[in-house]
Amino acid sequence: MQVLAPYLQDPCTENVLRLADTFRRSGRDVVFTRQVTRLSEVPMPFDSADVKVSLRFQEAGPGGRRSFYNTDFQATYRFSNPLSTPARVRLIFPLPEQQGTLRGFELRVNDQPVTDTDPYERYAWEASLEPGFSRVSCLAGGWPR
Repeated sequence: MQVLAPYLQDPCTENVLRLADTFRRSGRDVVFTRQVTRLSEVPMPFDSADVKVSLRFQEAGPGGRRSFYNTDFQATYRFSNPLSTPARVRLIFPLPEQQGTLRGFELRVNDQPVTDTDPYERYAWEASLEPGFSRVSCLAGGWPR
């Protein structure tokens, strides 16, 4: 096992669907096998993006609170399937690592709310999109919380 230890690190988990390690003894040898199934994706650019951000300076408050900016944002992204065949498309929006940073955050695709997150705590929407069809996603929210 000490000989194998440097090789037992987990691969980057980005796009890993399945990871299986097996050990098999063959006489005095141990055979290590790793099977990794990765999701193969082709990035799809947005057709358009309209992002609006509002910053409001807040003076220091009582009790030692420091000055800060209140921020509100709204964004609309349009994307479409440029292929000649139906495509499985996925829109991912990562959240800040610090929980509770955003307030009033909402993600919608074609006016339907997206409330699911993937295993990496990112908002994720996925659907089949016919050739030439487009979707509109909207984000809204603000910070600090």
